[in-house]
Amino acid sequence: MKKSIDIPVKSHFQRINVAGLLINESKQLLLCRRSQNKKFKPGIWHIPGGKQENGETAEVALTREFKEELDLDITSIQPLNVVFEYAGSDGMHCTQFYLVTARGSISLDFENDAYAFVDLGNLSDYLDESLAASKEAFEKALIKLNLFSDRDRMIK
Repeated sequence: MKKSIDIPVKSHFQRINVAGLLINESKQLLLCRRSQNKKFKPGIWHIPGGKQENGETAEVALTREFKEELDLDITSIQPLNVVFEYAGSDGMHCTQFYLVTARGSISLDFENDAYAFVDLGNLSDYLDESLAASKEAFEKALIKLNLFSDRDRMIK
């Protein structure tokens, strides 16, 4: 799917999300667990990121989300040209995937209550089954990074 890596908020999407893949030296991916007090999908593990606010670029949104939720400073952002489109309750939504590097020590805010660096082979143990469609887009992002192959499917 060829799309712009920085979709304008005033496009046909009601909501645009950004997701930052932060991978450590051991080739483990950072996942966060949503706080139990969240209304939408409490307790699920997810890729850090969030909503791109009106007027923000994807890079600004990722930098803001990582600082707010994890107290990390992003040092680089690489677009992966993977976009997941889906129907939300209020219209069309999308999530754009990026590879990020960051510095600092993780300190969680109220949005999340845990984090883990997860081996790629164990991702299916963490990611919620109701997110199967986004897992396929996520797999495409990992394949682009040569961290995952078509043979190593998360979704069985």
